[in-house]
Amino acid sequence: MVRRFNRFYVRWTMAFLIGAAGGMVCSVHIDALRAQWAHPHSGRPSPVFHGLQALADGLLLLTPVALLIVGWRRYRGRTAGWDQVALGVGLVSLLKYPLKFAFGRT
Repeated sequence: MVRRFNRFYVRWTMAFLIGAAGGMVCSVHIDALRAQWAHPHSGRPSPVFHGLQALADGLLLLTPVALLIVGWRRYRGRTAGWDQVALGVGLVSLLKYPLKFAFGRT
């Protein structure tokens, strides 16, 4: 008996493979070139880059508060569209530094 693949799994697998291939292409052709450009220019501080980094670090400080609010709302049986956004930002904020260390971008 031949089983047919569920369209859902085929679509998600294709999306994953396309995303992984796109990530590899961007890593090699965009990120590596940007890093090579940024290395000689890292001695001159740029207020734009420092401001963006401060904004990202500020989100890291708000992560526990956002996660507590989302958890409380889910416990009470309420959900909103921004709950998923808050969870996503929280997860990315918590994984930012371990992933930087893992990929040598400290």
